[in-house]
Amino acid sequence: MQSQLVQVPKLTIDWVELRVAFGKYPKDHAEYKALLDFKESIKTKDFNGHVSSRGVPPITTMSVNLDSKSKLHIRYGCAPMGHWASYRFNPSKLSPYDWEMVKMYFSLLFSHGFADLAKMGRLGRYDIALDYPGVHFNDYLFIDRDLRTGCGSWIPLGTAYLGDKSSRRAFACYDKAKELKERSGVVLPNPLLRLESRLRDVAKHSLLTLPKLSNPFTTLQVIEWNALVDSSDFWLRTLAHRVAAGEPPDLAYYRDP
Repeated sequence: MQSQLVQVPKLTIDWVELRVAFGKYPKDHAEYKALLDFKESIKTKDFNGHVSSRGVPPITTMSVNLDSKSKLHIRYGCAPMGHWASYRFNPSKLSPYDWEMVKMYFSLLFSHGFADLAKMGRLGRYDIALDYPGVHFNDYLFIDRDLRTGCGSWIPLGTAYLGDKSSRRAFACYDKAKELKERSGVVLPNPLLRLESRLRDVAKHSLLTLPKLSNPFTTLQVIEWNALVDSSDFWLRTLAHRVAAGEPPDLAYYRDP
C-alpha cells in the first residue's frame, strides 16, 4: 500500500466464510448428517436460531444467535458439482463466551470441531480491516491501481467503494466512527478511518494457508488531499481539480490528463 498515513494501524479480521464440498453423495459424509441434525436442533428450539429454505434447488439458511448479538451463519445446498455448505461469522464481534459457543457448535458439526473446518473449508469470504484512530476520512483520497470500477456516490456519506462488490477483490474505505454512531449509537472520542479489504472466492486457500495469501493492500493508494492541492506536479493538481469538481477519485485518476 502506498500511503501517506504514518501511524501503525490496528488489524481486524471482520468476516470469515468457509466453504466445504460434500460431493454428489453427501450422505456418505458424517459432517453432512451432522449438518441436518443441527438444523433439526434449531427447529426444535434446542438452539436459539432461525432456519429458512428458498429457491430451486433449495438453499437452506441457518443462523444461530450468540451471546453478544452476533451470529453464526450456515448455508447449504446443491450445485452442479455437488452438495456444499458455508459457515460464516465475524471474529471481531465475538466475545470470549461467544468463541466458546462457536467452538461448541463446530464440535457438533465436525468430528474434530473447528480444526476440521479450518482444514477442510476453503475461503469464500475474508474481510481484513486496518483501523487508523484519529484520522479523518475526508482528509484522504483512495485509489487502487488494479481496480478501475467503484462507486463514488457514497463518498459524501463517508465511504469510498473500490471495485465491484461481487468481484473477487474490493475495498471499502470509510468513516468507522460515523458508522458506529449511526448504527449503534456508540460515540468514539476521536475519528476512526477504516480501510477494509474484501476478498471473495479465495478457493485455493484455507485458514491453514492464510500466511501464503498475497497482501491485498499492495495496490491501494491513500493520498492526502492537501498534498494534491499543494503539489507542484501538474497532473496531481489536475486530479485535485477533477475531484473537487465532483468526479470520483478512482475515475479521475484513470482518465487521461
